[in-house]
Amino acid sequence: CSVDVSASLQAWLSTLTPGTLVRPAAGACYRIDRGVTLRFPVGLTIDGGTFRNTTTQNSFTGQGLGRATFNVLGGSAVTFEDLTIVGANPSGYHPALAFEAGITLQGTTRAVIRNVTINHVYGDGITLDPLRGGSDHMSGGIVSPVTNLNISAVNITGSGRQGIALVSVNTANIDNV
Repeated sequence: CSVDVSASLQAWLSTLTPGTLVRPAAGACYRIDRGVTLRFPVGLTIDGGTFRNTTTQNSFTGQGLGRATFNVLGGSAVTFEDLTIVGANPSGYHPALAFEAGITLQGTTRAVIRNVTINHVYGDGITLDPLRGGSDHMSGGIVSPVTNLNISAVNITGSGRQGIALVSVNTANIDNV
């Protein structure tokens, strides 16, 4: 967790074939200050590890109001389980980083978030956004909501916005949060 590995982790994850299980070694910790965007993954499971985002209002560089530690753009059958996400938010709401979430799903189908701990992120613990049109998937009309989602045994503390933001969702089972 001493060096930001956002770019290298994202590059590696984008090469994985559908149905891949990523299981970090016991006690593994990864610093992800710039976030990881997973573009249209299929059947990807990340099982374990600690993912630390040390970005603060003073150290943030880039456009917008922050980046999620994990941002899933579309895709299906994505699973996050038995992992921890730790942000650097000392407390409260900070509008400059309001979208620095733990996990953001954008129009993802059949996702599972299970046995996950998310602490002290500046944004939501989990944001459930629609997939949008346009070449940047940030503009244009809504293409699809998050669909058939299962969230269970999730502990979110010290988030700057909401625990879970249900922005655009069609069918979700949320239990023991």
